[in-house]
Amino acid sequence: MSDEQKKEEVRKKRGSYTAFGTAVLALNLIPGASIFFALSSTVGAALWTADMEKKAGAQVNASPEASRDMSDVGKQVDQQREL
Repeated sequence: MSDEQKKEEVRKKRGSYTAFGTAVLALNLIPGASIFFALSSTVGAALWTADMEKKAGAQVNASPEASRDMSDVGKQVDQQREL
């Protein structure tokens, strides 16, 4: 994705991002319950992101070149551990 495409995607979803952030802020202002809401909002953000990627059909490291690069990194890490 180019920088312009990324900016456009953020512009499209700005309202949703703002609404989520406002709700998180309001819940974190509740004394005593803020620790729970801090943890649950982090999980909620991760689940929301996973859902958006699933709907968009995004796959991390889908290209053969990226997979090959990552397998090389894994081999290097394994070799260093053996030393």
